Amino acid sequence: MAARAPTLKELYWSGGRDFVDSSVLLFGMTLPIAIYTRLSNDEFGTQTATQRQAEACSAYAALRGWEVGKVFEDVDLSAFRAVTRPAYEEMLAGISAGRWGGVLVWKLDRLVRRPAEFERFWATCERAGAVLMSVNDPIDTTTDVGLAIVRILVTFANLESATTSLRMRAQRREHAAKGLPPFSGRAFGYTRPHQRGRRRGRPDRRGGRAGPVRGRAAHHYRRL
Repeated sequence: MAARAPTLKELYWSGGRDFVDSSVLLFGMTLPIAIYTRLSNDEFGTQTATQRQAEACSAYAALRGWEVGKVFEDVDLSAFRAVTRPAYEEMLAGISAGRWGGVLVWKLDRLVRRPAEFERFWATCERAGAVLMSVNDPIDTTTDVGLAIVRILVTFANLESATTSLRMRAQRREHAAKGLPPFSGRAFGYTRPHQRGRRRGRPDRRGGRAGPVRGRAAHHYRRL
């Protein structure tokens, strides 16, 4: 049986913290890394953000000589709410199985926004000896101070999401009090709010989307 390659953490500690620079040590990645990309909202299925994240991460890894094993992508899924992210869970399973030596993200908030979820992620990494890297965040999970900074960044990412949610709820309450729709776009079967100087949409009786609605309604009532 072939000998198991040492993890980054084992290499780091065997070399002595006083003599090994963790930023240099990461160039010696012995296992492929996983890239994780995510986008919270993709209403029309036309987003290209996760592709840009993957390209930036791949370029970052190439400059450091890291082998990219797989790119994991979750689209239209929040990291703030407690929802299941299939690609994220698959990546965690791969870390537990020892397939990935680390996880690279474009930005930390693409990976997690809840402190509790970060602790679950990091517990999995610690058991497997994996590390976390970011293209746009100055993080270093191989030291206690670096890990503390990561936890602070996750806390602020959580706060940012909570603040945004608070603002959106306040805006919806205001719209409801004024009789306005809870969104700024055009509802199905209605004119655009800005047409003819109107502040809100009106039922579109001139055709367009109204035709299919009338046709479907007539078909339904004929069957009664």
